[in-house]
Amino acid sequence: MLYYLVDDSVQISEDKVVNSGLSQGAFLKRHKISTSSGFIGWKDFQVGGTITLYGRTFNISNCDTFTKEFYDSNGCPQQDSASAPDDSYTIKRAEFTKPPQKVPRAIDWNLRKKLNNPFSKKCLRFFAIWDDRASQFGEKRPYVLLQVSYIL
Repeated sequence: MLYYLVDDSVQISEDKVVNSGLSQGAFLKRHKISTSSGFIGWKDFQVGGTITLYGRTFNISNCDTFTKEFYDSNGCPQQDSASAPDDSYTIKRAEFTKPPQKVPRAIDWNLRKKLNNPFSKKCLRFFAIWDDRASQFGEKRPYVLLQVSYIL
């Protein structure tokens, strides 16, 4: 949230989250926001409080040092920081985007001896034809059948 003291305008933008399914980025372009009692002012923003703009409620959790000094000099001290509410989508998404853990494999020393067998990894190849010309749209199709032999 950016509040401009010069003209009392507000600008709100949010970080984009990958694959969230929601439109993100600039929520509110810089302009003055009118309320029933006038316009939104700098006293309406308090750390730990909420503010509702155009039907969306925002929780204010922190502010920068310049903002804290400004509020202190005007007699409205801000809280240090408030905890931001948890975002259930981001928590669920983090579970799915974790890289898979590598599972250590046990080495079978006998397997190496078996793969060095002279007949292991030998391939038998057969040529075949499927003759389906007797049916209405049948045709003659050639095939190659491979039989790979792993003797373990």
